[in-house]
Amino acid sequence: MEATAHNEQGTSPLSDFIKQLNRKLKIFVVEDSDLYRELLKRFIQTIDRDFIFKENENYEISKFSTGEACIAHLYEEPDIVVLDYMLNGYGNDRDAISGMETLIEIKRKSPKTKVVIITARGDMDLAPQFIKNGASDYISKEPGVREKLQHSVARLMRQIRDEETNFDKRD
Repeated sequence: MEATAHNEQGTSPLSDFIKQLNRKLKIFVVEDSDLYRELLKRFIQTIDRDFIFKENENYEISKFSTGEACIAHLYEEPDIVVLDYMLNGYGNDRDAISGMETLIEIKRKSPKTKVVIITARGDMDLAPQFIKNGASDYISKEPGVREKLQHSVARLMRQIRDEETNFDKRD
């Protein structure tokens, strides 16, 4: 599955998106596994094969290993948060807040932020709970996770662009 298509001029919609947004996109990746956190960042960086984001020019990705750290940085007003459901799995910290608790707090403090839940727990019964609590998407860590995440983030990028463009037109 390809996350984006090209327009008539042959340019990428994501490169067009960056130009239209006229600001850096802020993305948070919240994952307790160091390796998987880095993989998620790389997946986002390569959403479109023809348009590799230039970090520090078009966007910035902040990585966090706990929900608490993510919440402490919400003042940075992230556009998108990619959030692991099982956050205390590697630190074995029984007091760490869960992905669900983090989601609820993100939406309470930053309601415009789009949240993509990502989890190794393939329990589809959780999906309605995530959506009810404000998640924009729910992705299981299984084969095809890269493409699913890229598609989800690209869709949310377009949604952010459209929301901001429509807001600008009302002025």
